[in-house]
This record gives sequence, C-alpha cells and structure tokens, in this order.
Amino acid sequence: MKILAESDSKQKPMILKNTFKIFITCLVIPSFAFTQNEQTDPNPKTVNLQEIVVIGTRSPEKTANLTQKIQVINKESIKKMGVTDVTDILKQAAGVDVVEYPGLLSGIGLRGFRPQNGTLNMKALILIDGRPAASTNLAMIDVNNIERIEVLSGPASAIYGPQAMGGVINIVTAHSKGTLKGNVSTSVGSFGTWGVDASTGGNLTKNIDFDLSAGQQNQDRNYHLGSGNLFRNMLGQKSIENHFTSTGVVQNMDDTRGDGAERPNTTYIKRHLNGRVGLKIDENWKLNLGGDYVWADHVNTPGDLSDGIKKPAIKDIFRYSTDLSLEGKLNANNNLTLKGFIGKESEADYNTYEDQLTPLYGSITVPITPYKSYANSTKWTGLSIIDVLKSGNNSFTFGLDNQSAVFDSKVFDKTGTETITYNPDYNQSNTGIFAQGNLLMMNNKLVVTTGVRLDMMNYKILTTKFFNNPERKADNQVFSPSLGLKYRLTNNFALRASISKGYSPADIYSIAGYNEQSVWNKIKHVGIIQGNPDLKNMESVTTEAGFILTSKNDKLRFEMTYFNTVYRNNAIEKMTFPVGTKLTAAGDTIDSYTSYINASKSLIQGLETSITDNLSGNEKYTLNAGLHWNHYFKAQQIAQEYGVGEIKERMYNIASNTVRFELNLQCRKGFFAGINARYVSDRFDRNWDYWDQLVETKYGDFIVMNFNTGYQLKNHQLTFFVNNLTDENYYEKRGFNLPGRSFTLKYTYSF
Repeated sequence: MKILAESDSKQKPMILKNTFKIFITCLVIPSFAFTQNEQTDPNPKTVNLQEIVVIGTRSPEKTANLTQKIQVINKESIKKMGVTDVTDILKQAAGVDVVEYPGLLSGIGLRGFRPQNGTLNMKALILIDGRPAASTNLAMIDVNNIERIEVLSGPASAIYGPQAMGGVINIVTAHSKGTLKGNVSTSVGSFGTWGVDASTGGNLTKNIDFDLSAGQQNQDRNYHLGSGNLFRNMLGQKSIENHFTSTGVVQNMDDTRGDGAERPNTTYIKRHLNGRVGLKIDENWKLNLGGDYVWADHVNTPGDLSDGIKKPAIKDIFRYSTDLSLEGKLNANNNLTLKGFIGKESEADYNTYEDQLTPLYGSITVPITPYKSYANSTKWTGLSIIDVLKSGNNSFTFGLDNQSAVFDSKVFDKTGTETITYNPDYNQSNTGIFAQGNLLMMNNKLVVTTGVRLDMMNYKILTTKFFNNPERKADNQVFSPSLGLKYRLTNNFALRASISKGYSPADIYSIAGYNEQSVWNKIKHVGIIQGNPDLKNMESVTTEAGFILTSKNDKLRFEMTYFNTVYRNNAIEKMTFPVGTKLTAAGDTIDSYTSYINASKSLIQGLETSITDNLSGNEKYTLNAGLHWNHYFKAQQIAQEYGVGEIKERMYNIASNTVRFELNLQCRKGFFAGINARYVSDRFDRNWDYWDQLVETKYGDFIVMNFNTGYQLKNHQLTFFVNNLTDENYYEKRGFNLPGRSFTLKYTYSF
C-alpha cells in the first residue's frame, strides 16, 4: 500500500469527458437536422408529453399538466432489460443511487439521500398502484406484472406523507380489459439461471375482468465476478482511496480482488404469483381485488468478499400484499376512491458458521450444521380515501390515509430455544389528511400545484418476551406544504419551479426505546439506552427550478433541473454520565446514559439533465437515444460516528455523478436491438476495518453496459440479453461484488 498526501490523489482521465461530448454531439446534431424537416411520424416510441400518470396528484393527469419532475418507465422498456429485480430497472432507467447485495437484497435512494433497505424510515417511498408496497426490500417485488413505473423526483410529503423526502416510486400493475390475452415465456442463461413465466388477462364477462401471472426464477450455480474490466482499465480505477479524516492522509489500496473468481453461496430460487379481479358494478362504479405473493426459500448469501467462504448464510424470505378498492363517480365532476390494503414481509435467517476461541486468545471461523437463528416479520395495514373534484381543467384532491406497521422478531440458539432478541417489537402508525389543487390558468400556459398535509404519527414499543419491558408510547405531528409552478413560454419551452417539504419518521427506538445494555468487562454494570420522546422527525425543504425544451414534433426533449435541499433533525446519539452512583431497579450500577438529539441542518445540492431523441426519419424503423446526467454539487449529513463523535460528513453511497446512455432500434419487420450504459463516480463509505477512527473509503468509478437484441414474428418473440457486456468486476456496496458478464436467451409466445 502506498501512502499519499491529499494533493497527490490521482487525476481523473479525460477519456470519459471526451466520450460524453461525443454522445451529446451524436444526439443533438441529428435532432436539429430533423426539426428542419418536420414529418408526421406514427412511431409509438416518440416522447409523449400527454402521457397519463397518477403519481403527481393521486389521480390520472397528463404529465404536461403537472409541475413535478416525473419519469415513466414503460412495459416495453422493462421487457428489454432482461432483469428480475426492480432495483435493476431503476438503476438502468432512472439514475437512482443504489445499495445492492447478493442474495436478493437491495434498496435505492433519490435526490441525494442515502439508499436504504430493511427499515420503515426510508427516504424514498415505494408504492404499488398508489398504496404502500408493504416491502423494505425491492428485490422482493415482482417485475413480471408491471405495466409501468412512475418516478417522482423531489419531496412529496404534502400528498404522500412519511418517507417521501427524496421522491416516490409508483409501480403500476396490469389492469387488462377486453379480449382475453396473455403470454408464456421461458429463459435460460449463465450461472445456471432459468425461468418460466405465464400471464393472462382480459374480460371474463361484460362486467368482470381479471389478471393472473405466475412464474419462477432460478440461479442454480454460483456466479462469477467480472474479469474483462475494459472500462475499469480505461478509467484507471484499479485502486480505491482510504481517507483518514483525522490526519488528512490518503491511502491507496488495490481494488482488483476477486477478478474472475467464482462467488460461492450465491444460488437461489424465487417464485411469484399475482392476481386481480375487477367487478363493474354499474356504469360509474368498479370494485377491484388484487394481490401479489413472492417467496424465495434457501437463498444463499455469501457475506463480505474479504471473508472468502468463511461466513455465508442462508435465508427464507417472502412477502405478500393485497388491496381492495372501490372507484367511481359521485357525479360527472367528482371521483371517489376507497382502498384498503394489508401486507406482510418476513425473513428467517440460518447460521452456518461460528467463531471459536483458540488457546492463544484468537478465534477461528468453523462451519456448523445450519440452524434457524433469527426470524422477523413486518405486517402492514392501511386505508385511504381520495376524493377528486374537477372544475374545467382544474382539479382538487382531498384525502385521508391511515397506515400501521407492526414489527416483531425472534432469536434462537443452536438447540432451537428462543432467547432474547436484539430489539423490542413495535408498532408505528400514522393518520394523514391532505388537500391538493392542480390549476391551469392563462389559457393553460400556467400550471399551479399547491398542497398541504397534516400527519399524526404514533410510536409504540410493545411488551416483548424476555425484555420485561412495559409498553412505551410517543406521538408527534408534521405539517407539510408544497407549491409548484410551470409556465409555457411557447408550445415547446416551459419553465418550472417549486418549493416543498418532505419528512421521514424518526426511528422508533430513538423516540420510545429503552434498553439496559451490560458492560462487557464489568459485572452488574450497565449502560442505559433510552429514547427521547421529544425527538423531531427528519424534515427537509427543497427548492428547485428548471426548464423543458422540446422540438415541434416532440422528437427531441431536453430537460434540466437544479435543486437545493436543506434538511435537519436526523437523530444522533448523545452520551452522558451519571453524577455519583446510580442504580437500576434490579440493582445494577449505571455507567452511562445514551439518548438521542436532533442534528442541525445539512445540505444537498444537485443538477439533473436529460436529453432524449427520436433519430428515425422514415416508417421502416424507429431509433431512440437518450443521455441523462445526475450531478451532486454537495451531499452531506451530520452523524454520530462510533469512535469519532458528532461530525459533518459526506452522504455515504451517493455518487457525485451518474450518467446513463441508451440507444434502441425497432424495425417494423420485427427486428429490435438496444444498448444502455451507466457510469457511476465518486462514492464514499465508511471503512469499518478502522473501527476506532473515521476512515472514509472512496469507491472506484465504474461503467456497466447492457445489450439486447431479438426478433418478433407474429406471436413469437426471441430475445438475447447480455448484461455487463464488458465483464466488469464492480459493486454497489464494497465487498458485495455483483455478477460479471451474463447471457440470457428468452422465448415468449403471446396470444
């Protein structure tokens, strides 16, 4: 390892910058050439500014009449990605920040907030058909029943409430009508992957329609890490940097570990079943019952790459969610939707190893017969009432949401005996009332969106076996306003601006928790960890401004948005020490008190740029291209780091630059092909190898490219996918490297 001063850090190569310039030139020059010779193009792939979405107002509305930044990923785009994880869809098509692990575990972040999974207090809200997805793990949401994905960037707590600080992802499922139709597909690929899927839907009778899909995805062999590394070598990213914050020293460390190696313990089987039935009561009212079920047994998880094969694990995971909705018209200008939902996500973990002490006070890791060591589940229930009033081109939305999530967990020893778990069980719930107006003024040139919402949060620590804890409660309220404007200077140029508030609930243990933690080297000495009932929720205020420029026939679309987010009140630990001797009720000596306080403000600033273009000039084919760039000028947080104390630091796992490029060809006679690439740079994370000091690791930059091609002949379609085309050894979270190049062949029969 080489020790360098900060000023000696390696410079970025110029190759990538030149590549970006070439991409932009290739996109823009043909676009302006076509705008000089306007033609009527029947191409359905052309950017459609009149696309209908529900994410902006919680009711159907044209994207052109919304002030928020909204992106739609359609079904055809998803099918041509060849992926089985919602996270992979979003990172290829939406430029989100990602944390992803082998073993079906992933999460995303929007607008500079750290990507998360496994928590109820995420900063990006995930919905299925407008209601909570009942999942803290995107890998367990099925992709086979998706009609489209709507992505709203920026805070939306004024209409959605908790978690919508960075934005909202709404997964819209199939709602088939008319003649019965469907498809059956089978696929086979690298690493022993194979899958079968079938779906059908349509009208059974004049008043009853349905959707049904089922399938299975297997990976029967361990995957291999990439060894080609064309882009890694081009970018000069064979090493990473450890930044020692106390001294300013930068240490280079080799990052080629695992090149081309097999990654043991990465096999899994994942199954899904989705269904919906709709009943048309009369001309104005319809009842829908739908649900999805995903389960995966004996999922192998390899652990950190640095542990080799020593510390694998096995888990069983499943989730389901179902909703019942009644939608209809009270009159010609008044639509009402009532929706109730339930859901559950659970996981059982199995220990496969243990650390044993050696005679010289060291330890070794040895394999053991697997046993169930931990199980947890989260159950969701909820109800929403949404009333939409129309007055000309104006709409007014009023609503009420009530949601509850109950978490419980259990720990077991090798004999199967239940022991004390890590944290008490809890219930987190909220009731929110909201109103939003979407107004079109000045001959529809000006769009004004304004909204307010009041949420009443309730936190309850439940009495839990072995803890002997009484039930503890806490409450708080959050008021969230928003205002958005869009003004069309011409038919092809619009300005937009907004200011809005977002919030995410404080961790329930930080508010209402209580735990007496034994001091490891002192008998009958404890440290008290106690929640702060006066702790405020994490809140943000985002101001943003941008423009949208399109050509006369909508072939070219150029969009840019600058945003500035000030957020405060993330919870940090505060430790104090008793004066004199203090005892617990059990007579143990109290050595310390740890509680939580709200941190002061932090800042996220960024720029989002997007260019999409239809390059085709005749009716024989369509050729679409896009270039998208997300850049953060600043993304920081105040945190309480172990061994360091309170510090303002970079937001971890956030890329300073994310650039995406796609090019898709569709011929009228059935041939199609596409390629996309994603460049990620300047991510930081804490290096826990140095647990007693703050060392920040700067990850290496990477580019991952994916390719697809195929042919459709009447009802038959054959598609060939190559993911990670250049066989890069890369990761979203260091130590959990993702698969190298893989090939998949998929056949689909449609009827």
